[in-house]
Amino acid sequence: MGVAVAGEGVGESRAAGAPAGWPSIADYWPDAPHRIGPEADVYHLDDTEAVMPNAAVVRAVAPKAEPSEAEPRDPFEDLVLAEDLAPPEPHWNGETAAAPVVRRRGRVLATVAFAALLLAGLTAAIVVQVPDGEQGTTAAPPVEAPAREERPALTASAPLDGREEASFALLTEVTILTVRSTALDGELFRISAPEGGGVRPNAVTSDGEVRLFLEETGDEDATATVEVLLSDEVRWSVRLLAGVDEGTVDLSAAAVSEVTLAGGATSIDLSLPSPDGTLPISLTKGANRLTVRTPARVPARAAIRQGAGTVEIDGATRSGIAKGEVFQSRDWRSATDRLDLDASAGLGTLRIEAA
Repeated sequence: MGVAVAGEGVGESRAAGAPAGWPSIADYWPDAPHRIGPEADVYHLDDTEAVMPNAAVVRAVAPKAEPSEAEPRDPFEDLVLAEDLAPPEPHWNGETAAAPVVRRRGRVLATVAFAALLLAGLTAAIVVQVPDGEQGTTAAPPVEAPAREERPALTASAPLDGREEASFALLTEVTILTVRSTALDGELFRISAPEGGGVRPNAVTSDGEVRLFLEETGDEDATATVEVLLSDEVRWSVRLLAGVDEGTVDLSAAAVSEVTLAGGATSIDLSLPSPDGTLPISLTKGANRLTVRTPARVPARAAIRQGAGTVEIDGATRSGIAKGEVFQSRDWRSATDRLDLDASAGLGTLRIEAA
């Protein structure tokens, strides 16, 4: 498994043990079919408004006059893209150590193990004396296998120590990721991987920053699966800086300050609490499907900078999204508690909905 290191491109990672020159799976997430298409027209959905791309640039060249009573008012003239849609400043300043790598040993060990088992089976045969004096050869009765040696649980954890804010970052690619906020009885987090699942968690903590690296166990056929439990007593900043195939991130039981998806994903289901203020969500690496859920309807805005296949907000759907389009709930600007999603990479499908 690869590691995203501070100072390199955010979210860039490479599978551990891969030969030099092999591409990273995070670089091949589907991009939108209209990323080089023409700019979109202004259009309206039932409860969602779309903003003409490059509106701020056009306005800087030829400012519009104040509308008079006789002139129709442009409903989008108060949206300033250059100010409102600036990507959030990065908050990740920690240095990251190189993730321990477990190199795969190929099939040599498998061949040796098979030969050893075959030899053990042959030596189990014994010669016995039958009652009538005739000698024959027969196999010994089956011998019960020894009890399997118990291995230590593949878990990592740390005490809460009275913390009220913390951050979590995934720094190694994983196939199946589950992140959930819950009561942990005095622990800040608890990370586990199933035995035989292909990876072993290695969590590094410092000043409330939890950085998760994953070590390979050496089983080439195993699926890299990990579960992350985060204390519901803490306000969390969550960053997925490495690729995820299937991700379920349920933070609905905790307070959340920000979410960053910077590693690429096939599918991400993100459940959030009702926001307290503006809750930023950043997507900087492509995703095939991103679903964002809140307990109840929340005003939302989505800036689609590189295009998307389909966008659905407040039940209104639009397909074939060109680069630079912005969608927002009609009450977003006047709302205090709201979602603000900035997608600077291609998206297949984006859905923002109430649970």
